[in-house]
Amino acid sequence: MASTERSAVDYIRNGRAALVRGLRNLPLIARTVRERGLLPDPEIELIFNQGAAPADQVRQLLDAAAEKGEDVCYELLRVFDDTRDQTFGEHPELYQWISCFSFGHDPQHQSDDMADSGPCAKYQKQLKTRAMQILHEKWMQSMTFLKYKAKEKSFRYIPLVLDTDASAVHHTKIKVYKKTRTKKLKKSIPTDRRKLSPYQLLTSNERKILLVGKPGIGKTTVVQEILRMWADGEDSQVSYMFFFDEPLIKLMSKSEENESLSSFLFNKYLMPVESPDIVWKDVEDNSENVVIIFDGFMDIVSDSVIESILKKEILNDAKVLITCRPEADVAGDLSDWASFRVEVQGFSESSIRAYFKLMLGINDDTNIPVLNNLELFSLCHVPMYAFIVTACILFSPSEADNQPCTITEMYVRIFRYCIALHRENIDNLDKYIQEKMNNILFLASTSYQAILSKTVNLADVCLKDTVQHAFLTPVTFDRTSMFCQTAFVFLHNTMQEFWAALFLLMTPYKIGHLLKQSQTEEGKYLKYVITFLCGLLSEKMGTYLKCLVSHDQVKSISAKYFKDIMNTFLYSVEEDEPEPYVEPENVLYVCQCLYEYQAPEACLLILKKIDNRVDLNEQSLDPHQCCAVSYVISQSTAQTVQLDLTNCAISDPGVKLILGSMTNLKSLSLSSGPMQCQMWRVALQESSTDFDNLLRLFGFEMHLSVQEQQKSKMFENTKAVLTAKRQNKVKLCLHMDTQQIAAKSLLENIYGSLHNIADLRVISTGRSSEVLSFQMDLFLQGALYETETGQTLSTLCITSELQATKKPVELRGWTNNEKDLKCFLQCLCFVSQLRFSDLGLILNDDIRGAVKLLVHLFISASESGGETLNILSSVCSYSTFPFADDTGEVQSTFLLELYSYVRELESQTGRSVLPALKPIYQSAPATWVIHLSKGVTPLLCETMQVQATKRPVEIRGLTTDESELRTILHCVPYMLELKCSGRFFQSVCEVLSTGQNWNPVEVATLLRPLNFTVTLMEMLPRRICSAVGRVLSQADPKERLCLSLIPQSISWQGMNALFLAISNLQKLRLSDRNVQQIAEIVYETQDDHVTRFFLEKIGGDLTSSSMPWNILHYLLQKANLPLMVDPKKNRFGTLNIQHLLPLLQSIRFNGTDSQFVRNALNEIYASRAGHFVTNLVKSSDNWINLSEQELESYDCAALRFALHYSDDVKLNLLGTVIPKEETENILQLLHRVSELRVHRHLLLNLLHACSVSREQKKVTTSLLMALHKKLDFSQSSTVNLFGPESRKTLTLSDMDCRSISSAIQLSACDTELIMFDCEASDGTLLELFPALHHIHLSLGKPELLRLMLLTQDVEEARALARSLGKEMDLSHTTLNSCACEVLGLILEHSEHLRHLNLCHCKLTDSCLNLLLPHLHKVQELDLSNNDITDAGAQKLQNILVRTQTVHIFNNHITDIRFFMNNQYNPVVSIEIDHNWPAEKGDHSKFLVTDDFEPVFMMKPSIGILTKKITTVTLFDPEISVHDDVVGYRFECEMGGRVPVQSNRAWEIYLLHLPHCEADADALGDISVAHMHDGVTEILTPVQMTATHVTVCISGLSAFRIVRRKGCMTRYVRSQVLLFLDQISRVEQRLWVFLLARNVSATEIKKEHQELTPIKTSSDCILRQKGKYCLSSSLKKYKVQPKTYDFHDASDPDHHSAFELFFGSEVSELRVRLHEKRSPKREITKWNRRVILKCNDNRAYKIKTEGGTNGKGNSLLTEKKWRSSLSDLLDELHEDELKKMKAYMRHYIDFAPIPKGKLEKKERHELVDLIVETWGFQPSIQAVACIMRKLPRNDYAVISILKPYQIQFGLITDQENTDF
Repeated sequence: MASTERSAVDYIRNGRAALVRGLRNLPLIARTVRERGLLPDPEIELIFNQGAAPADQVRQLLDAAAEKGEDVCYELLRVFDDTRDQTFGEHPELYQWISCFSFGHDPQHQSDDMADSGPCAKYQKQLKTRAMQILHEKWMQSMTFLKYKAKEKSFRYIPLVLDTDASAVHHTKIKVYKKTRTKKLKKSIPTDRRKLSPYQLLTSNERKILLVGKPGIGKTTVVQEILRMWADGEDSQVSYMFFFDEPLIKLMSKSEENESLSSFLFNKYLMPVESPDIVWKDVEDNSENVVIIFDGFMDIVSDSVIESILKKEILNDAKVLITCRPEADVAGDLSDWASFRVEVQGFSESSIRAYFKLMLGINDDTNIPVLNNLELFSLCHVPMYAFIVTACILFSPSEADNQPCTITEMYVRIFRYCIALHRENIDNLDKYIQEKMNNILFLASTSYQAILSKTVNLADVCLKDTVQHAFLTPVTFDRTSMFCQTAFVFLHNTMQEFWAALFLLMTPYKIGHLLKQSQTEEGKYLKYVITFLCGLLSEKMGTYLKCLVSHDQVKSISAKYFKDIMNTFLYSVEEDEPEPYVEPENVLYVCQCLYEYQAPEACLLILKKIDNRVDLNEQSLDPHQCCAVSYVISQSTAQTVQLDLTNCAISDPGVKLILGSMTNLKSLSLSSGPMQCQMWRVALQESSTDFDNLLRLFGFEMHLSVQEQQKSKMFENTKAVLTAKRQNKVKLCLHMDTQQIAAKSLLENIYGSLHNIADLRVISTGRSSEVLSFQMDLFLQGALYETETGQTLSTLCITSELQATKKPVELRGWTNNEKDLKCFLQCLCFVSQLRFSDLGLILNDDIRGAVKLLVHLFISASESGGETLNILSSVCSYSTFPFADDTGEVQSTFLLELYSYVRELESQTGRSVLPALKPIYQSAPATWVIHLSKGVTPLLCETMQVQATKRPVEIRGLTTDESELRTILHCVPYMLELKCSGRFFQSVCEVLSTGQNWNPVEVATLLRPLNFTVTLMEMLPRRICSAVGRVLSQADPKERLCLSLIPQSISWQGMNALFLAISNLQKLRLSDRNVQQIAEIVYETQDDHVTRFFLEKIGGDLTSSSMPWNILHYLLQKANLPLMVDPKKNRFGTLNIQHLLPLLQSIRFNGTDSQFVRNALNEIYASRAGHFVTNLVKSSDNWINLSEQELESYDCAALRFALHYSDDVKLNLLGTVIPKEETENILQLLHRVSELRVHRHLLLNLLHACSVSREQKKVTTSLLMALHKKLDFSQSSTVNLFGPESRKTLTLSDMDCRSISSAIQLSACDTELIMFDCEASDGTLLELFPALHHIHLSLGKPELLRLMLLTQDVEEARALARSLGKEMDLSHTTLNSCACEVLGLILEHSEHLRHLNLCHCKLTDSCLNLLLPHLHKVQELDLSNNDITDAGAQKLQNILVRTQTVHIFNNHITDIRFFMNNQYNPVVSIEIDHNWPAEKGDHSKFLVTDDFEPVFMMKPSIGILTKKITTVTLFDPEISVHDDVVGYRFECEMGGRVPVQSNRAWEIYLLHLPHCEADADALGDISVAHMHDGVTEILTPVQMTATHVTVCISGLSAFRIVRRKGCMTRYVRSQVLLFLDQISRVEQRLWVFLLARNVSATEIKKEHQELTPIKTSSDCILRQKGKYCLSSSLKKYKVQPKTYDFHDASDPDHHSAFELFFGSEVSELRVRLHEKRSPKREITKWNRRVILKCNDNRAYKIKTEGGTNGKGNSLLTEKKWRSSLSDLLDELHEDELKKMKAYMRHYIDFAPIPKGKLEKKERHELVDLIVETWGFQPSIQAVACIMRKLPRNDYAVISILKPYQIQFGLITDQENTDF
């Protein structure tokens, strides 16, 4: 509300001091004053004199305005108000001052109002009066809490920080509890950047504005300021403004009648005094001038008019402004409503100080104790809390002492203060409160019920009660002139939430209900009540509220409920997540609750629950939240807490609070860059900072911003840190942005402390060139510092040594100053390459200036001596000189300009400069690139003569200039290769052939640099064809001349002329379209020579075209070589086939069309022309393809006829349907078939036919020989013509297996039997045993386990062992003692077993004991991820004499010493994680030191223990020579160490190791561990690139890359590789590999040759141990698995991360890879459009994946059964549990459980007893039987049992359906 009216002159005089002190941007003030004509121009020039100080200019302006009088002062105030965002800067008092002047009382405006006195104007005046009344009432309501004169203050707006994010304007509907990152509020004491102001919101063109902010942050204050500005007349465009606060909205929502909008606005807000219809008509017609404000919106209320307003169904041009809390914005009705979203961030630091000065009525803030209390000050960025602190100070100054103050404590003090304020002469306040217990309970209960109803209006309230009168305020509005309604509300919503928490404290049995409701979507707002409840349960608050609840009662309530409260909000639960999980926002909220609770033991309990890891990743923390986090961490008794602040937003006061707890931190994770600098900047500004601990947390790295000028305190602390003597020197990291000038104070500290700096690196967010420029500037500044200070040791040298390597330097700006050139030449010893900015030269068109500088440098270097000249030549001698990258034409232009300038300089001065520049031309450019339009070909010819070697030349553009083209011909002797447009050669022939000096021999010299490859295109008349033909005829006949012919048009005369002239043509290339075009022209010529020439040069390949029959028939008749034809593109009718059959000797089919073959066979059979069969088969590569055909009896007869006349023919019957009666007839002729392809269903029919055949042995042997002794019953052999199979699993009957076994026995030959995707009963599998000694068996793991368990004797075990071959995979299959006993029997009779995979088999020591006698036979044994302990591991190592490799990681092994000291294997490779339990003794020699952690290893980095026999492999490395340096390149095991022995011929001194670290930006981030003689040595690299680390070595042994522990977030340069697998005709599978970038893609392709690689851009950045998921743009697709944990450590065998299944019709899709930071939050890391290219003729094999049952579903394991059984037992009542125990004692089908074991067992103990007694599958059957007897056949029980019963076949499909 505006202040008391006063004149403009007096108002300016009163604000004079603030204006002189804070007014900025005076040129803008001067320009505005001149434009508005307030002062004459001469006077303005005099006032704003450039020589005067700014403060004097302001004084003169104010004096001049005061002399002019009231009108000028009034307009000057208008100028200040209009430009305040640009001129007031960081001075909140100026904003307050200008906001309090009432512009609405302008005499001009008053006269305008009087002139327009109609109904509309009167109603507008009513609305403004109502607005001022609302402001006054609300301000006075809040002022009742203040004392004495403070109550007399009027409303003043203290600036709040308003921010908007463009990315947050448009929202999408989101799932429950899913929060978009753009919606997360920024929580900090913000910097007031003046982004937005209430005035801008009022005057903006946005129509739907949403103000979001947490409770008390100032949302209402913003809209009240908007209301005040409009009421004061500051925006003449808005005519009508309606303001509805939350009580009014809730009160109106009770209306059940359907109202019109006019009734809603007039009856529920304000009725016009006259002519409502006229007013409403004006509102409707000018809706763009209407503003409607809803303050405090929770959700869309029931009133349909409000809903229509929000949906813009009425008054669609009106501006609607809504304020709400974050939860209403994120998942409520407003989630996608706003077009403009504004975040209210509260007070800035300066606004906090201004607020206290205003409210306390003081001018100096140094005496305010709150501002010196960091914890209390952290609260005050929230205006509501600042107001409460003010009230406490005014009530009792001792309330604002220097002790930490919680939010709850402030509200408790306000609670006591308000009760005391409304009752005079209270001697004992606690006694009075106790007397009013019932009144307090009633108000608390009413508040609680209102909270649950989502309303702020309290019902059944009587203000005669002193308690209610002390806290509540009536809200009244007129619905009509006849009716009035009143509601009662608290001053603020937070006060209502406090009272609701007080009610829970007084009635604690309600707490459990509230906790459940707070976890729902509708009740998540209740967490604010829980925060207050935690504070009320604190011991300190008990002393304040002991009059309501005794101290013992509070302790009892806390003991009963506080742990439940913490668990409820610490853990999140999702439907698709098996276990509860902890999210960063959960941790942050729990920390706030713990701070309110103020109990150290509770903090320790929560820290233990989260493993002392406080993960606040990607959270925005306000200072009070930082205070809470710091408090929780400080309760730790030692340095055990790990704090993760990666990607967090924290203000400086918050950082101060975090730094206060760092003595308790074990580790601190920060995002690189600005946050690291912020942490150090804040720390250096405080004298009390523990810098030793800070350095420890940063790995002794100190991060400083280059541009930040250090103030005195910061300068002193920086110097103290850098100069202090420590065991570890400081590693200095300098961060820079696009600016490049370092602060002088920082440089002084660096140069003065160089001896104590271990490492110096520069990190930039900009381009690498800026870093290089800064580093060079650092060297030069160091040299100047050395000169100024007179230091004896060269600062320049020390600084360069810290850089570790030479760096490229980019020159910008030119100079001819000799001194500058000499100084720069002295720095060349630190330069690796001298460069210019290609972009700068192009933009500035200043290549000439750079050339001059370079030449002057060379002249100056030659004068300095030969050594300097050699150094300069070396830094300029690289292939891309003078640029960092290959710039093509720009580089060539530069070098030609350089040559031209040197020649010009030599002719003018007579000096010889070119010899010094010759080294440049020997190395650059790699390729000359010129454009014919620039006329530089003569200069190019002259320059190329200087070069010692031929160079490739690229010519761009075309020209018709004959002289230009002849100059190019002169350059040909110096060309290594010529790159040009396809039309260039044709253009040369076309232009030069018209001249008098036409010489085809000269033009023919172009053919060699063109690699004898020529293209002719566009219009080709006879003249051009003849000219080109004459040139091509000059080519050497020995060369392979290739002509690409792609004309738009060519005549048959031109083609004849061309073909007749080039008899030496080796290859004619034609596009698909042109083949048919030329063929038609050839057909027109009817010339035998031209026809045969054409067919010969295209190699007879007509597969790309679809020829008419007459043309194809002609070509077949004239051809003297076989023609390749695609039968799918050339459909042959019956008549055509008749004419085609005699010509089959002249044709070769590219693939075969089964329908064509079928028709051809029928035609041959009809004519009984057996001799045509041979020609047909030869034309189809000896194949008879009848795939996917449904044959009839006549077709089968034709097939038999063809087989009769064939020998060694190949027959394709995939997907073919043959009548059963014809099967045996075909079998009789299979001895003529050399290869047979058939699907599994037809294969079974053939085997059955064999079993009943009269010549059983003969046909069986023929069948197996045709199948190459391979019976494949897997899904890959099935192609279904009529769509996907209903079941992919083939069920084999006893008869099927009997036929298979009989066929194999009859053939008496070893046969491969593949039974993946098959299922069979135990009896069926027994049929295979008689034939096992002739079988090589491949089948799924479950069937393999069952087959093993069916083994009865030694002979069967021996036969099964032989059939399984040299590899056995039982991974992810649970092996009990019975299975291990049988496996041991099989291993006993196995020989030369190469690989045995028993990972994830739940093997225990007892199971391992059954296998140990036979494991010495296995070459590679995988026992990882089992339950093996130290005892089992010790027994294992005793028998590993012949074993090469054993994988035993992720077991329960804690002692590894016996693996280290194995006498049989002295060389052991140990790879374990840092978390491996510590051992006795010093084992540092086995691993790198604690400062480092492994980056790549041979196996995953967690818990790996690998034991190997070391072998030395001899190989010849790839040798390369560059710049007289010999390099050896060899490939070691990917991701592992490099154990190499070298002979004396190798003199290797540098080793380059590949890496894939994404965040390693400087030397020292990555090091190399050198392992020799049992000791690990850490080597510092001499060079690091994005892909390799280079170290100096003296010999070769074992090396490994390591990285500094904790120095960076583990982000890895990675790649996503895609491979396509055609499963069937209707389904495809895309294999998705996630691999580190240093894994060779070629290596992966070799490993998976059966798959088709899909090319796409693969690079991405992935997080080590991050969880990832895959999605696609397809509507129908499946992905397995759902998530994948990425590890950059590589394995010799690379497996895919995901499988994506989709239909075969898909040819294009979009694949997205997301990182799951939590189940609620996903970040897209890789998003690509993928084009599929699949070879349909390739045969793909489908592998059965481990961990699935026969139906493709995930296997239910014993571990899952134990968990499910526990849930089932929880469903039983006590009497049901007793009955169950009785049944278990008397169970008949299985062993009964004795009574003694059952009596005292709890529910969870029964689980282990049942499973261990009866076993996995039997226990399921037993429990199901007992449940039927209880009876418990309800859904709760059956739904748990059903999946396990289905898996083990305990219920039928019909029973499952019935259920």
